[in-house]
Amino acid sequence: MKADCMVCGRRAQRPCPTLGGTICSVCCGSKRGSEIECAAECQYYPLGTAAIDSFRKIDNQVVEKMTLLVARHLGDVAFREAVEAHARLAKAKDDEPGASLNNAVANVALLKMFHEPATAGKVVYDVLRAQGFPGLSNDERVLLKTLEGSLPTVIEVQRTVDDRFLEVVDMFEPDGHTEKLLDPALAGHGLPRFARLLVWLTRYPHFCRGNGGCLMIPDIMATDYVERIRKLAKAARLNDPRQYLLAHAAECQGWVDAMYRERMGGILRRSDIHQCVLVYDVKGDHREVLRILDSKPDFEPSATGTATKTGVRTYNWLRRGESRKLEDQMPEAFRSDDERGSVGTVGTIRLSSNELTVEAFSRQKMDFAKATVKDYFGSMLQLRRELVRDVGKEMAAELPKHDATPSPRRASGIDPETERQIMEQFFRQKYERFPDESVPMLGGLTPRQASKRPELRGKLVELMKLHMRGLDQEYRGRGIKISLDALLDELGLAELK
Repeated sequence: MKADCMVCGRRAQRPCPTLGGTICSVCCGSKRGSEIECAAECQYYPLGTAAIDSFRKIDNQVVEKMTLLVARHLGDVAFREAVEAHARLAKAKDDEPGASLNNAVANVALLKMFHEPATAGKVVYDVLRAQGFPGLSNDERVLLKTLEGSLPTVIEVQRTVDDRFLEVVDMFEPDGHTEKLLDPALAGHGLPRFARLLVWLTRYPHFCRGNGGCLMIPDIMATDYVERIRKLAKAARLNDPRQYLLAHAAECQGWVDAMYRERMGGILRRSDIHQCVLVYDVKGDHREVLRILDSKPDFEPSATGTATKTGVRTYNWLRRGESRKLEDQMPEAFRSDDERGSVGTVGTIRLSSNELTVEAFSRQKMDFAKATVKDYFGSMLQLRRELVRDVGKEMAAELPKHDATPSPRRASGIDPETERQIMEQFFRQKYERFPDESVPMLGGLTPRQASKRPELRGKLVELMKLHMRGLDQEYRGRGIKISLDALLDELGLAELK
């Protein structure tokens, strides 16, 4: 049933929650969001939560028109040069030519529209405003005005709300309050909790939106990246780190890949990741060597351990028997628990009638193997050749660029239900021991010890966020559900639950 429009008096039938009556389509379309402060639940208000499809359509139109307007005011040549310059600064080391243009066009459009002078010392937005925003509808003008407040920042995902919204925190917002981010693409990726992204953030009345593309910041350097921006902003005497990101948008994008390479490359170069091969000549009867191998619990014939046509036998060298002593020397993360059915390895042995080779994948294991071979076999074996390949160094030199977008998990080849049961058991055992294990990130202290040190609370929070991100990824990828709520309570971090 029609009634009179509460604005112009014409016949109308649209309900208006803000005015508490009806409004005609003309007044609604020309005044919503500009002269009328619309309610979130209004089905006709594109910036509300009840008309998301309309918003996305208009948002795409505005972004396209904004890019064309900036290009028109700068001129095609100047716009292309600005995009190429931005892309050069932001591109990753191994990007193909033009690969960084994906985000550069959107970033340059935002910068030139609102922040960097383009025409007669004015930003494009001021020129358009003086002209009355020709060719733009009321909705488009409202969206464009809201885009004026966009700033690059780092957001941290708190949780995925549904297939359209995520709950996020702006890492540079002083009060750290949560906001609803509209991004169906990111929501559909199943991002883990506490994942961090570099994004241009626009705050609309009832939700926020990422513009200009987004970059996933790797866990391995996410905290350092945020702190780097804070320190550089402080050195530049900027109270808001987002202003530093704005002034150095392209460089800060490039740092994501550069810092990832630097951090990961350093870890690989420092790690004991070596392919080590010891080649021994058999002195005397090789059957005596074979007898010792078969008598020791350290050595287990592999699936192909029986003699082949060439007379070669293969054994898995396990960390049990006398070799169990290596377990205590292993880094904590690589230790196995024999009582729970897991056994670590030393390497692989191959025995022929005149030669025995040992292959291990760390110098630590190789040194242990050399000493043990001498104890077990004495003069029966004589070392002829020792080969060491620094795999970690090679991996660091050939490190691929960081993939800033989530990718699907590869299939393991194991029955999914069996894999899930195995991994759930592994994680349960892991987190039973975790509170009392030394952690380098905490200066060698255990999480339980760090929880009693107020000055380490920040690092403990970051450590637990890292673990929770990993578990969230396991849940989304393999259905492995492990709750850390009891551990968080024990460590005094209930706010992370």
